Amino acid sequence: MKNNNGKAKGFFAKLRWIYGRSIVTETKSEDNLTDNVNLSIKWTGRPTRSEAVIPSRFVIQGFLVVFLFTIVILGSLVWYTWRSNQHLKALETKHFRLLELSGQIIYLDEVLTMSAEVAAHSGELEWEDRYRIYEPQLDKAIKEVIELSPEKFMSEAIYQTDAANIKLVAMEYRAFDLIRQGQQQEAAKLIHSPEYKNQKQVYSEGINEIANAIDIREKARLKKEQRIALITIVFLIITMPLVAFIWLAALWILRRYIAERRRTEFTLRMSEQCFSAIADYSYFWEIWVNPAGRPVWTNPAVQRITGYSIQELMAMSYYPAPLIYEQDRKRMIKAFNSALEGTIGNEVEFHLVRKDGAVIWAEASWKPIYDKKNAFIGYRASIRDITDRKRAEQEVIETQERFSDFFKNAPIGFHIFGPDQIIIDINDAELEMIGYSRDEIVGKKTWAEFIIPEERQQFKEHWRNIISKGQVINHEYTLVRKDGHHINVIFNASSRFDKNGNLISTRGSVLNITERKQISEALQKSQERFRTLVERNPYGIQEIDACGTIIYANKAHHEMYGYQDGDLIGRLVTDFLALDSQRDELSDYLKVLVEDQPPPTLYYQKILTAHGEEKDIEVAWDYLRDTKGRFTGFISVLTDITERKQAEQALHKLTRELDAKNKELESILYAVSHDLKSPLVNIQGFGYELSQSYDLIRSALTSGEKTAETKKSMDIALNEDIPNALDFILASGTKMDSLLSGLLDYCRLGTAVMDIKSIDMNTMMADVSGNMEYQIKEAKAKVDIEPLRPCLGDSSQINRIFTNLLTNALKFLDESRPGQIRIYGISRDEQNIYCIEDNGIGIAPEHLEEIFEIFYQLEPEKRKGDGLGLTIVKRIIDRHNGRIWVESEAGKGSKVFVSLQNV
Repeated sequence: MKNNNGKAKGFFAKLRWIYGRSIVTETKSEDNLTDNVNLSIKWTGRPTRSEAVIPSRFVIQGFLVVFLFTIVILGSLVWYTWRSNQHLKALETKHFRLLELSGQIIYLDEVLTMSAEVAAHSGELEWEDRYRIYEPQLDKAIKEVIELSPEKFMSEAIYQTDAANIKLVAMEYRAFDLIRQGQQQEAAKLIHSPEYKNQKQVYSEGINEIANAIDIREKARLKKEQRIALITIVFLIITMPLVAFIWLAALWILRRYIAERRRTEFTLRMSEQCFSAIADYSYFWEIWVNPAGRPVWTNPAVQRITGYSIQELMAMSYYPAPLIYEQDRKRMIKAFNSALEGTIGNEVEFHLVRKDGAVIWAEASWKPIYDKKNAFIGYRASIRDITDRKRAEQEVIETQERFSDFFKNAPIGFHIFGPDQIIIDINDAELEMIGYSRDEIVGKKTWAEFIIPEERQQFKEHWRNIISKGQVINHEYTLVRKDGHHINVIFNASSRFDKNGNLISTRGSVLNITERKQISEALQKSQERFRTLVERNPYGIQEIDACGTIIYANKAHHEMYGYQDGDLIGRLVTDFLALDSQRDELSDYLKVLVEDQPPPTLYYQKILTAHGEEKDIEVAWDYLRDTKGRFTGFISVLTDITERKQAEQALHKLTRELDAKNKELESILYAVSHDLKSPLVNIQGFGYELSQSYDLIRSALTSGEKTAETKKSMDIALNEDIPNALDFILASGTKMDSLLSGLLDYCRLGTAVMDIKSIDMNTMMADVSGNMEYQIKEAKAKVDIEPLRPCLGDSSQINRIFTNLLTNALKFLDESRPGQIRIYGISRDEQNIYCIEDNGIGIAPEHLEEIFEIFYQLEPEKRKGDGLGLTIVKRIIDRHNGRIWVESEAGKGSKVFVSLQNV
């Protein structure tokens, strides 16, 4: 069991050496290869030279005389001889039984070894079933071997061996239990555990001890027999004078016997060499089965065909059942059993199961074997692998079936003509095509009968091509159906000739293209209509490939781009873009479209026509695909949206201006409502005081009483209250007039017509500073004007800008230090930037944006003004598309920047 296979085999090898003899069998072969030769079969199954020869008549007679005479002379040795003979017979019987048991134990031990180890490593419980089948058989065989051994050798070792075997079996059953419980690793550990290895060691040593004990006993027996033989020889020597003549005769007979033996051995050796040359190198599996149904010899081809070695086959239980596929097993076992009855089998096919589980096709033939006495001694079988032949036969059958199925069920028509053009076969598709039944066509009509009369001459020419060239390809015909309707078909045909070049038949295919032809004609008309529609379409239509090359452009497209018809073909769409940035953008966009193919969207581009005119183009596009749905390019509809773009831009500009006006109006309304509210409140309040003074004076005048208190009240009303109220009312009215005048002036700026021209800013700034010379002196300020570049604008309004800015700079100078004002300019791109820088009181950051709001005043309580100066300045600059901004810090002065268009 397990790894003790080597020990077990060694044990039985020793048994064979101790009891070894060869089985001598006389055979009679059909092919006379082994006639008159004793063929010895060792237990391994391979034929070898016999250890005995066929006894001749002289040898038998001579030794019979010697034997009879020796019995008389040597009667005292009879009892010893008889006893030795009986003992040898008993040993021989045991020997043969041990040989048979050895084969079983080796096979069963290998089966159990494989079952336990494979189950432990793979976890498959099917191997447990196999184990449980063969384990009792192994146990039974080992026990029988022990029983056949002499009792004196039943030492403690043999019982320990049996006990070790029982423990190994128990551990293996435990491993199977662990596998069933899902503990495969535990099962593997158990199989490789020290306890398991220890029991295997006990088992192995016990087997060796039994073998050695039997070996010692036999050596002792041989010595005893040698002593008996020595006594016999001494006795014979003493009696030699009496039997000299007899032994001379025996020597003469022995000489003849030896000579005959040499001749026989030579003949046998030559026969064995011939047999080995034929059998061992035969491609077929050759096997000899004895009358008991067990194989006694086989050639090496068994391993190529079955996967089993010679030894494995010889030890195979229930031969040949394991080699036969289950479906064929009953039939083949019956056939092989009939072979044991002397029947002959020829080329019997069956499925053979190889050692690796593969199933192949095999073919077996067998003949019975008889000896010289015509006694049945088995049968010889020859088995070959016919898998390739069966596969080829099956492929031929399948090919024929496929061809037949293809011919009958093909969606197009197929037919076969004979040399006389008569149809000898036709499929259902063509019958349905022409409206006839098979009985009406096959063997009765030619294909030409279905062709319209005006095309039959054409068929005659094609028939000549079929005969001379062997085929015709893609010829159109019009056939007449049974109901009289015409159909259009494409006809193809090829010929089949015999080895002499005579026509056997023609094979034709017919494809109904009636519907396709109708569709083609309709498609052609549709394409013509589409071509007309495209060419007359007022929109540009183009097709481009994946690289952006124009492959089609209609007339409107050429006119839109200012080119003659055909000039756009082969050009890249990027060649016509007005901006370089758009070329790169469109190239990248095309790559994305080709690789990712996102959903189509509108695309806008600015192109440059052949006349140098820029146009805005709207591109509505989609993918072009072939009939298999594969991408091939793009189709686009181009619309000139230049005027629409301009209108949109104008609309956007007006919208922006309107929004600005609305915001400005909201600002003005808010400022007016806020700034006019204060003088109105003053007028209302002081008007009420005038009313009170008026009531007081009227009451005093009407009463006629002129008391001191009355006089005092009237005096206060006439000299204080009424003059003060009138002053406040007048001041509020003046302020309202100033606000309304400034507001009117601000509003007029939006409608005043500007006279844009080049302005010499050096001259203008000299005029502005000259006009304000008095204010500059009053403020004790110093104004430095650096050289300035000219700009474009309305002279009077630009003058007003810098007058207001210089006025503000003087107004907000810091009285604690001398005033310093610097006017300078810089050029940047197409703009001139002018700066009025002062060292005045500055502006806090939170007021920098508010100072441009209408009526906003920085220090209204300290400095006079209406809060419209910077608002008007910004309005003028906005109308000149310029810009004004302030940089300032409280207490450190301000910088006012004005940006105007350069000349």
